[in-house]
Amino acid sequence: MKNYPNFLGIGSVRGGSSWLWHLLKSHPSFYVPSKRKEIQFFTRFYDKGEQWYLKLFNSQNINQPYRGEFTPGYLTATRAPERIKDLECVEKFVLILRNPVDRAYSHYKWHLRVTGKYLDFKTFCKNLPRLAIENSMYFKYLSKYLEYFEKNQFLILIYEEATSNPRKATKQLGSFFDVEETLFVIPSKKNQSLIPKHKKLFNQAHRITQYLRRKDLDLIPNILIRAGLKDLFEKEDNNPIPKLSIQEQTELYEIFKNDIENLEILLNRELNIWTNKFKCDL
Repeated sequence: MKNYPNFLGIGSVRGGSSWLWHLLKSHPSFYVPSKRKEIQFFTRFYDKGEQWYLKLFNSQNINQPYRGEFTPGYLTATRAPERIKDLECVEKFVLILRNPVDRAYSHYKWHLRVTGKYLDFKTFCKNLPRLAIENSMYFKYLSKYLEYFEKNQFLILIYEEATSNPRKATKQLGSFFDVEETLFVIPSKKNQSLIPKHKKLFNQAHRITQYLRRKDLDLIPNILIRAGLKDLFEKEDNNPIPKLSIQEQTELYEIFKNDIENLEILLNRELNIWTNKFKCDL
């Protein structure tokens, strides 16, 4: 199993996984496929078969003891934990969790970005609860993983802490993976959900990219991205998306409150960095 994946990044969606992916891939002890960031094997592409997946990790570099990939959608995928367990090679999991209210709002902006269509935040939550609400229910879905794996197999970073004090995050990663922490290179920027000026054009480009990736034609969009075409599409719209009101934030917090409390018990720590604002407001 030398070339099999032995770690996975499983979450969270719009929670800083791109930042964490860049951080890990900067370290010489880690190999991640260059094909694409989100492989989505245990969700969207499971029917392609195990051999299709394992071919992505055929690096022969003996100096890279860790091979893995990041698909944040794995966290809330019902069948993913069992499928990962059946592969019998994944030993460690790493994930980064963001304030669930902020994560939901970021997902809302991402939805507007890729669809090119406007809807208000309340309608987004009502019509697309899987995106808006379920992806922020961290404890609920981590519990499913703990039916198949041990708690000590998981490193859970908090987005707000990791991005404000990245050297603390690299120390945690170094300890968890037993690698030299000073070899991590801190990413220079975060993945923001900017609303493109040319929405319909961006939406078409996104759909074509997704189609090509489904057909394993990643080379085409990858070349275009490296050539700077993505930057051309991503010229920002001058009309900003309205921020959430205090009332909207508080209503969301009430939805997530019980899950946050259970997560605090699981992590054996308080998440004041998320909850203090709402405790004051209440």
